[in-house]
Amino acid sequence: MNYQEYVKKRDDLFQRWESSSEEFDQCEEFTYDGIVAKNQEEWKIWEESPIKILFLLKEALGGYHPDNKSDLQTKKPFSHNIALWRYAIEKTFIERKPLSYTLPSESDLSPNTTGISIVEVKKCNQERSASINKDILYHAKRDKAFLMEQIDLINPQVVVCCYTVDSYDEIYSDTPPDELLKKEGKVGLHKQYNGRLIIDFYHPSIRGGNERKQELYTLLCELLSNGDIFNQFDWGKV
Repeated sequence: MNYQEYVKKRDDLFQRWESSSEEFDQCEEFTYDGIVAKNQEEWKIWEESPIKILFLLKEALGGYHPDNKSDLQTKKPFSHNIALWRYAIEKTFIERKPLSYTLPSESDLSPNTTGISIVEVKKCNQERSASINKDILYHAKRDKAFLMEQIDLINPQVVVCCYTVDSYDEIYSDTPPDELLKKEGKVGLHKQYNGRLIIDFYHPSIRGGNERKQELYTLLCELLSNGDIFNQFDWGKV
């Protein structure tokens, strides 16, 4: 699938989605998200990425528009954590050895979020300051067919559920259950029936400053360990 084909299928999906509920008529805006690529050049970064990663988030807050995430700088807490977690996943996948728990330098991180995909469960952007979990789960259940179509169109190998694993389970509730591969406290790794690695993890906007940022980066590195987990998948075997 090339960039033009993806855009056509994505836009057709969003048009049907927006027409499916009167709720969207009262929204500040519909959240147009997915693969972070606004042109052919950015699409090429996605195509050439070593591993296809999707971050499943709750909803766009405060007028935050996911379609523009390719313009965000990694110095912002949200996108800096995204860049750190992406680095950990890609680096472990490529090198197949435990990473140093020292935070990588800014020069080692992607300067923006091109090369990944971002999907918000709730597409009705009400510019709230915080999400309500019950509300997010309601939208996952109501829009599960659309969300599944969007995720399957993106076709990621890894899905990072950012406090959204319950929503992801709801979206795919009519399919075989996941296999738990590893559990570390509140986070874990799962294998989905269709060959995806599901990472049950924290939200990138989590507060706590650099100390918390370091803690979560270390936790993800420990989860991924030496990368043997990728050998459980056809696309990850070496």
